[in-house]
Amino acid sequence: PQTMQSLRSMVGAAVSGIDATEATMFAVDGKCEVVLMNTAAENLLRKGDGLLLSRKRLSAKNPEECRNLHSLIASASATGAGRSVHPGGSLLLHREGRRPLQVSVVPFHSSQMLFDAFPCALVFVTDPDRQSASRTSILSNLYQLTPAECRLADLLLQGRDLAEAATSMRITRGTARFMLKSVFRKTDTHRQSELTRFLLCLPNGPGAGQENPSPTASPAGGRERRKKAESLGRSDEPA
Repeated sequence: PQTMQSLRSMVGAAVSGIDATEATMFAVDGKCEVVLMNTAAENLLRKGDGLLLSRKRLSAKNPEECRNLHSLIASASATGAGRSVHPGGSLLLHREGRRPLQVSVVPFHSSQMLFDAFPCALVFVTDPDRQSASRTSILSNLYQLTPAECRLADLLLQGRDLAEAATSMRITRGTARFMLKSVFRKTDTHRQSELTRFLLCLPNGPGAGQENPSPTASPAGGRERRKKAESLGRSDEPA
Protein backbone atom coordinates (compact mmCIF):
# COMPACT_ATOMS: atom_id res chain seq x y z
CA PRO A 1 0.00 0.00 0.00
CA GLN A 2 1.02 3.58 -0.60
CA THR A 3 0.92 4.37 3.11
CA MET A 4 3.40 1.59 3.90
CA GLN A 5 5.62 2.65 1.00
CA SER A 6 5.72 6.24 2.22
CA LEU A 7 6.53 5.11 5.76
CA ARG A 8 9.30 2.82 4.55
CA SER A 9 10.67 5.66 2.47
CA MET A 10 10.58 8.05 5.44
CA VAL A 11 12.22 5.62 7.85
CA GLY A 12 14.68 4.45 5.19
CA ALA A 13 15.84 8.01 4.56
CA ALA A 14 16.30 8.53 8.30
CA VAL A 15 18.26 5.27 8.63
CA SER A 16 20.53 6.34 5.77
CA GLY A 17 21.20 9.61 7.56
CA ILE A 18 22.00 7.79 10.78
CA ASP A 19 24.60 5.63 9.01
CA ALA A 20 26.96 8.58 9.01
CA THR A 21 26.73 8.95 12.80
CA GLU A 22 27.96 5.42 13.63
CA ALA A 23 24.66 4.64 15.36
CA THR A 24 23.40 1.07 15.41
CA MET A 25 19.65 1.30 14.84
CA PHE A 26 16.72 -0.99 14.13
CA ALA A 27 13.17 0.08 13.22
CA VAL A 28 10.75 -2.54 14.55
CA ASP A 29 7.03 -3.17 14.59
CA GLY A 30 4.72 -4.17 17.43
CA LYS A 31 5.64 -7.84 16.99
CA CYS A 32 9.34 -7.04 17.47
CA GLU A 33 9.97 -7.80 13.80
CA VAL A 34 12.67 -5.72 12.14
CA VAL A 35 11.24 -3.51 9.41
CA LEU A 36 14.45 -1.64 8.60
CA MET A 37 18.01 -1.50 9.89
CA ASN A 38 21.10 0.51 9.04
CA THR A 39 24.55 -0.74 8.06
CA ALA A 40 25.90 -0.81 11.62
CA ALA A 41 22.91 -2.92 12.71
CA GLU A 42 23.47 -5.36 9.85
CA ASN A 43 27.11 -5.72 10.88
CA LEU A 44 26.13 -6.36 14.51
CA LEU A 45 23.73 -9.14 13.51
CA ARG A 46 26.30 -10.64 11.16
CA LYS A 47 28.76 -10.94 14.06
CA GLY A 48 26.10 -12.48 16.34
CA ASP A 49 27.33 -10.11 19.03
CA GLY A 50 24.60 -10.16 21.70
CA LEU A 51 21.67 -9.69 19.29
CA LEU A 52 20.16 -11.91 16.62
CA LEU A 53 17.11 -12.31 14.40
CA SER A 54 14.82 -15.18 15.40
CA ARG A 55 11.88 -15.66 13.03
CA LYS A 56 12.34 -12.04 11.92
CA ARG A 57 12.13 -10.85 15.54
CA LEU A 58 14.93 -8.85 17.10
CA SER A 59 16.09 -11.03 19.98
CA ALA A 60 18.79 -11.32 22.61
CA LYS A 61 20.82 -14.48 23.15
CA ASN A 62 20.03 -14.63 26.87
CA PRO A 63 16.40 -15.85 27.31
CA GLU A 64 15.59 -13.56 30.26
CA GLU A 65 17.13 -10.53 28.57
CA CYS A 66 15.25 -11.46 25.39
CA ARG A 67 11.93 -11.41 27.25
CA ASN A 68 12.80 -8.01 28.74
CA LEU A 69 13.77 -6.66 25.31
CA HIS A 70 10.53 -7.87 23.73
CA SER A 71 8.49 -6.40 26.58
CA LEU A 72 10.20 -3.03 26.20
CA ILE A 73 9.70 -3.03 22.43
CA ALA A 74 6.03 -3.94 22.83
CA SER A 75 5.45 -1.08 25.27
CA ALA A 76 7.27 1.49 23.13
CA SER A 77 5.54 0.22 19.98
CA ALA A 78 2.14 0.67 21.59
CA THR A 79 3.05 4.31 22.18
CA GLY A 80 4.30 4.64 18.60
CA ALA A 81 1.00 3.23 17.36
CA GLY A 82 -0.93 5.74 19.49
CA ARG A 83 -2.32 3.30 22.05
CA SER A 84 -0.13 4.07 25.06
CA VAL A 85 2.11 6.70 26.65
CA HIS A 86 5.08 4.50 27.59
CA PRO A 87 8.23 6.56 26.88
CA GLY A 88 10.48 3.57 26.17
CA GLY A 89 13.50 2.59 28.21
CA SER A 90 16.92 0.95 28.33
CA LEU A 91 18.50 -2.35 29.27
CA LEU A 92 21.83 -4.16 29.14
CA LEU A 93 22.50 -7.23 27.00
CA HIS A 94 25.40 -9.24 28.37
CA ARG A 95 27.91 -10.98 26.14
CA GLU A 96 30.81 -13.30 26.78
CA GLY A 97 34.15 -11.69 27.53
CA ARG A 98 33.05 -8.15 26.67
CA ARG A 99 31.16 -5.31 28.29
CA PRO A 100 27.36 -5.44 27.88
CA LEU A 101 25.60 -3.79 24.96
CA GLN A 102 23.49 -0.81 26.01
CA VAL A 103 20.08 -0.92 24.32
CA SER A 104 17.65 2.00 24.20
CA VAL A 105 14.11 1.65 22.85
CA VAL A 106 11.98 4.70 21.97
CA PRO A 107 8.58 5.04 20.27
CA PHE A 108 8.59 5.98 16.61
CA HIS A 109 5.61 8.22 15.86
CA SER A 110 3.76 8.99 12.66
CA SER A 111 0.25 10.26 12.05
CA GLN A 112 -0.10 7.45 9.50
CA MET A 113 0.60 4.63 11.95
CA LEU A 114 -2.54 2.79 12.92
CA PHE A 115 -1.42 -0.82 13.04
CA ASP A 116 1.45 -2.86 14.49
CA ALA A 117 2.59 -3.76 10.97
CA PHE A 118 4.19 -0.33 10.67
CA PRO A 119 7.56 0.52 12.23
CA CYS A 120 6.56 2.01 15.56
CA ALA A 121 9.68 1.74 17.73
CA LEU A 122 13.37 2.44 17.25
CA VAL A 123 16.03 0.33 18.94
CA PHE A 124 19.45 1.94 19.42
CA VAL A 125 22.36 -0.29 20.40
CA THR A 126 25.49 1.19 21.94
CA ASP A 127 28.68 -0.82 22.17
CA PRO A 128 30.72 0.68 25.05
CA ASP A 129 33.87 -0.44 23.21
CA ARG A 130 33.00 1.75 20.22
CA GLN A 131 32.09 5.43 19.77
CA SER A 132 28.35 6.04 20.04
CA ALA A 133 26.22 8.40 17.99
CA SER A 134 25.51 11.80 19.52
CA ARG A 135 22.02 12.64 20.72
CA THR A 136 22.06 15.76 18.54
CA SER A 137 22.73 13.76 15.37
CA ILE A 138 19.84 11.42 16.18
CA LEU A 139 17.44 14.27 16.91
CA SER A 140 18.36 16.13 13.72
CA ASN A 141 18.43 13.11 11.40
CA LEU A 142 15.47 11.14 12.75
CA TYR A 143 13.24 13.80 14.23
CA GLN A 144 14.19 16.77 12.02
CA LEU A 145 15.02 19.08 14.93
CA THR A 146 16.90 22.21 13.90
CA PRO A 147 20.30 22.98 15.51
CA ALA A 148 18.61 25.59 17.72
CA GLU A 149 15.91 23.11 18.80
CA CYS A 150 18.61 20.53 19.61
CA ARG A 151 20.41 23.16 21.70
CA LEU A 152 17.21 24.01 23.58
CA ALA A 153 16.47 20.33 24.25
CA ASP A 154 20.01 19.85 25.54
CA LEU A 155 19.72 22.83 27.91
CA LEU A 156 16.39 21.59 29.27
CA LEU A 157 17.90 18.13 29.78
CA GLN A 158 20.69 19.74 31.80
CA GLY A 159 18.00 21.00 34.17
CA ARG A 160 17.65 24.60 32.96
CA ASP A 161 14.16 26.07 33.00
CA LEU A 162 12.83 27.77 29.87
CA ALA A 163 13.85 31.27 31.00
CA GLU A 164 17.41 30.14 31.74
CA ALA A 165 17.61 28.32 28.40
CA ALA A 166 16.36 31.42 26.56
CA THR A 167 18.99 33.56 28.28
CA SER A 168 21.75 31.08 27.43
CA MET A 169 20.63 31.03 23.78
CA ARG A 170 20.19 34.83 23.70
CA ILE A 171 16.59 34.61 22.55
CA THR A 172 13.34 35.83 24.10
CA ARG A 173 11.28 33.54 26.28
CA GLY A 174 8.49 33.81 23.70
CA THR A 175 10.83 32.49 21.00
CA ALA A 176 12.00 29.72 23.32
CA ARG A 177 8.40 28.75 24.08
CA PHE A 178 7.57 28.65 20.36
CA MET A 179 10.68 26.53 19.75
CA LEU A 180 9.78 24.19 22.61
CA LYS A 181 6.33 23.60 21.13
CA SER A 182 8.03 22.62 17.87
CA VAL A 183 10.25 20.16 19.77
CA PHE A 184 7.18 18.69 21.49
CA ARG A 185 5.45 18.26 18.14
CA LYS A 186 8.41 16.63 16.41
CA THR A 187 9.11 14.20 19.27
CA ASP A 188 5.41 13.65 20.05
CA THR A 189 5.89 14.69 23.66
CA HIS A 190 3.72 17.15 25.57
CA ARG A 191 5.56 18.33 28.69
CA GLN A 192 9.16 18.94 29.69
CA SER A 193 9.19 15.93 32.02
CA GLU A 194 7.98 13.71 29.17
CA LEU A 195 10.57 15.23 26.81
CA THR A 196 13.31 14.62 29.40
CA ARG A 197 12.38 10.93 29.72
CA PHE A 198 12.43 10.61 25.95
CA LEU A 199 15.84 12.30 25.61
CA LEU A 200 17.36 10.14 28.35
CA CYS A 201 16.40 7.04 26.34
CA LEU A 202 18.52 8.15 23.38
CA PRO A 203 22.19 7.17 23.17
CA ASN A 204 24.57 10.07 23.51
CA GLY A 205 28.17 9.64 22.48
CA PRO A 206 30.55 12.49 21.67
CA GLY A 207 29.51 14.27 18.49
CA ALA A 208 30.64 17.15 16.41
CA GLY A 209 29.68 20.44 17.97
CA GLN A 210 28.60 18.82 21.21
CA GLU A 211 29.51 20.85 24.23
CA ASN A 212 31.23 19.50 27.30
CA PRO A 213 29.06 20.05 30.37
CA SER A 214 30.19 22.90 32.55
CA PRO A 215 30.52 22.41 36.32
CA THR A 216 27.14 24.08 36.79
CA ALA A 217 25.52 21.95 34.11
CA SER A 218 26.75 18.49 35.04
CA PRO A 219 24.31 15.52 34.90
CA ALA A 220 24.20 15.45 38.69
CA GLY A 221 23.55 19.18 38.77
CA GLY A 222 20.83 18.67 36.19
CA ARG A 223 19.11 16.10 38.38
CA GLU A 224 19.23 18.44 41.36
CA ARG A 225 17.83 21.26 39.24
CA ARG A 226 14.97 19.06 38.04
CA LYS A 227 14.15 17.99 41.59
CA LYS A 228 14.16 21.58 42.75
CA ALA A 229 12.09 22.70 39.78
CA GLU A 230 9.54 19.96 40.36
CA SER A 231 9.25 20.97 44.01
CA LEU A 232 8.50 24.48 42.87
CA GLY A 233 5.96 23.25 40.37
CA ARG A 234 7.78 24.76 37.41
CA SER A 235 9.56 21.81 35.78
CA ASP A 236 6.97 21.35 33.02
CA GLU A 237 6.14 23.64 30.15
CA PRO A 238 2.88 22.29 28.69
CA ALA A 239 2.47 21.92 24.95
